[in-house]
Amino acid sequence: MTVSGKHLAVLKVLNESSQEELSIRDVRILPNLNASYLPMMPDGSVLLVDNVCHQSGEVGMASFCRVDSRACRLPSMLGALEEHDFLFQLHLNDVPQDDSNEGFEVPLVAVLQWSTTKMPFTNCIYTHYR
Repeated sequence: MTVSGKHLAVLKVLNESSQEELSIRDVRILPNLNASYLPMMPDGSVLLVDNVCHQSGEVGMASFCRVDSRACRLPSMLGALEEHDFLFQLHLNDVPQDDSNEGFEVPLVAVLQWSTTKMPFTNCIYTHYR
């Protein structure tokens, strides 16, 4: 979403599949450099002709910064069925604006670093979401 000219993303983390408490250690949003920049159709095929301008060079690995606040401090503990929202701001390199109405699409991946006391031999787990 865009608010007052700032590009923001909200990432909701929900502990829905665990009965024990989870410790959220880190949350990041990164550009998915392994994904196709063309939209995928419901059947899994890639649409080859579209009217969206696919620009990717402006979004680097550090473009999404988590907005730090008291409510978003890490690590964060999540009990069963608890959720936590994280706010990110997109920082783009200065790109000259043109007068086109074409969109800006970048496939993203969310990386969640977490742990639980039920897995004592595992320091942390990284889970990736597209």
